[in-house]
Amino acid sequence: MDVDSLFTNVICAVRTMLTGTNVEEIHNATNWLNEFQKSDMAVVIAEKILNSNNLPAAWLFAATTIRTKLLNNFQQASSDSYSMFLDSLVSLAMRFNAIGNRPVLSTLSSAIAILHIKVHDWKDPVLDLSSKLVTPGNQHLLFLLVLSTYTEELNNERLRVGICRRQELKQAVYLQMNNIMECVTSICAMDGPENERLAAQQCALKCLSNLIGAIFPPNEICQYPLFGKILEILEDKWADATIHECALECASNFLLEIADLQYQSSFTIQPYKHIILKLFELQPMLFTAVAEKDDQRIQNYVKLFIELSESCITTMITEADPDIDKKPLTLMLEIFALNDYQLIGKTFSFWYLLSEAIYKMSDHCNIEKEVFKYVSELMNVCCYEEDTHDIPSEEDEFEDFRFMARESIRDVTFIIGSVTLLKKIYKRLTNCGNDWRKIEACFYVLSSVSSIAPLEHFEQIGEVFKSITVMPTETHPCLVRAALDFVICSYTWLHCNPDYFDATFTFVLSCFKNQKLHNQAAKAVMCLSDQKRAVMFLDDLINILKNAFQSQAPAKIVNRLIEGFPCCLFKLFINLLIFCYLFFFFDTLFHFDMLTLTTDGIYWQGVGLM
Repeated sequence: MDVDSLFTNVICAVRTMLTGTNVEEIHNATNWLNEFQKSDMAVVIAEKILNSNNLPAAWLFAATTIRTKLLNNFQQASSDSYSMFLDSLVSLAMRFNAIGNRPVLSTLSSAIAILHIKVHDWKDPVLDLSSKLVTPGNQHLLFLLVLSTYTEELNNERLRVGICRRQELKQAVYLQMNNIMECVTSICAMDGPENERLAAQQCALKCLSNLIGAIFPPNEICQYPLFGKILEILEDKWADATIHECALECASNFLLEIADLQYQSSFTIQPYKHIILKLFELQPMLFTAVAEKDDQRIQNYVKLFIELSESCITTMITEADPDIDKKPLTLMLEIFALNDYQLIGKTFSFWYLLSEAIYKMSDHCNIEKEVFKYVSELMNVCCYEEDTHDIPSEEDEFEDFRFMARESIRDVTFIIGSVTLLKKIYKRLTNCGNDWRKIEACFYVLSSVSSIAPLEHFEQIGEVFKSITVMPTETHPCLVRAALDFVICSYTWLHCNPDYFDATFTFVLSCFKNQKLHNQAAKAVMCLSDQKRAVMFLDDLINILKNAFQSQAPAKIVNRLIEGFPCCLFKLFINLLIFCYLFFFFDTLFHFDMLTLTTDGIYWQGVGLM
């Protein structure tokens, strides 16, 4: 097929894909275009589409075709054979930069980056690309846009390029750091119409954020005056939202790199300390954003503060710097003041990394008080709303948060000590009064900790089981569920304390009255049925299983009940065997004694007794 005919077919297929109404036609057009992108003529047709003025609907498809072809079907050749193609892509990028079509421009920038990375004769991306992209009209902006994309593509795992080539190009960009920083700084300081100035700053900061950590080391980048400008933007509550987000991304990548470096034995906070302390001073800006109900900025500051705290974990644990002290803990605990469980949930990564670092370093660094405050605050957040009348759905977002909160508490338990934490929670439980929400939260957390604690050292556990067994019938179902959960997590304690077993098993059986508790109640039966006294409740279990079959209960519930039966039956069988053994043993012994008596002339008496 000639070029013009193929060109026409591609345009028709793109129009069908984008504006068609017939599902089958759209499907066929999409499949045909996918095959076209793999053909030898794909790049030629794509370039022709991009050079056409009246086909805007097909532009993005054409740009994507070129990028895909370079990514997946690149053929190695000399640099000379690709120079004209690079010039063509640069020309197209300039064209769409002038038009202002950002999606097409971004895709073409990616194609330029991939092409340069794959041609091994091209060694210096900064010089090679700036010589073609920098013009008096765009003032380095197009170059910075491509360089930003270039950094992303260097880390693209789908790009079939070896590690040596990637490192070679990263080193080449690093050697041009001064020139790049000078360029970014000049653009951030430029004057002009506000729209143009903000667009230029956004482009420059976006490029810088991609370079920080990936290529530019944080200990060097923080020495440039521009980093002070970034802090000023973060401190300015009137800063443009997009620029503020770009500045935050720069600080975020800076902190993420430090967070990774801190685990090296030679790490010290000193090169970054002046930036770190400045970022800690931004805390009031979070609450300013809260007062102004600026949700996006609230999200940005919370993200920044979590990464800031994570970057100081080892410094805090080793008490290497008194200026850092316990600032990360204080900052993380402050987020509870936002009363937003979704934002609080974002801090779980900090507490996990903290517990992991403390465990590896075997240093608790005297933070038990702060960790217990964290647990206490989480228990407050885990409380249900007063208008909660029934057990929420498992798909509920708040249920997901509660589950993750409980896992987070398990992560930090060893810092306080499991038994110590159980006692503290029990003390809190006794002070809840009649507030079912607070009692439920205590039970919910008690369950989590009890499953990993040596319960024989928790003297109050008997009182906890006793409080469960005397729960009134009108107890809130959420609280009953939490109590069931405690039984499941602590059932091994009942092996050594059988006095509590009957009442506990009776409580478990009573939970089958609420259909929403069947799943957990069945699990509790499965856990408890391996004890001897479970045989006493065999009739009840048979009735419950019969009802489960009749009501067509979910398979998981039925399976758990069935799994509990062999344990009970086995115990019953063992008891019967023991009984039979003892019966025959004593019977034989008795029979033997009577036979012995015959030697004394009392044979008939023995026979009579038998």
